[in-house]
Amino acid sequence: MVEYMEKRKHKSEYNIMLVITNEPVADMEKTITEINKASNLPMSILIIGLGDKDFQKLEMLKTEITPEGSSSRETAKFWKFNRSKDRLGELTEKVLSGIPEQIVEYMSLNRIEPKIVQHDNVQ
Repeated sequence: MVEYMEKRKHKSEYNIMLVITNEPVADMEKTITEINKASNLPMSILIIGLGDKDFQKLEMLKTEITPEGSSSRETAKFWKFNRSKDRLGELTEKVLSGIPEQIVEYMSLNRIEPKIVQHDNVQ
């Protein structure tokens, strides 16, 4: 995904990658490296852990990721589904709450101004 987004970096778009997993991360070092790469791209990564597996490493993502360079930002967010499975509204809010801030932060760091959209036949 990082390679795909790198090629599209110049486009006026922002993507959200949703990862749903029922297994813990096998290679945490590689995962952190890829998330660090993604922090300079127009994307956010949402990771949802299903089931009762030990997702402790994923829950520590925020503290283990070290920005590479001055323009790095928080890109990934992990949430354990079982925490909110009976309260889907809370799950939605917790998982999606950081996305607007991540978009604005990406646009600001890359000096991307909002484009004015003109609509025909607007009354």
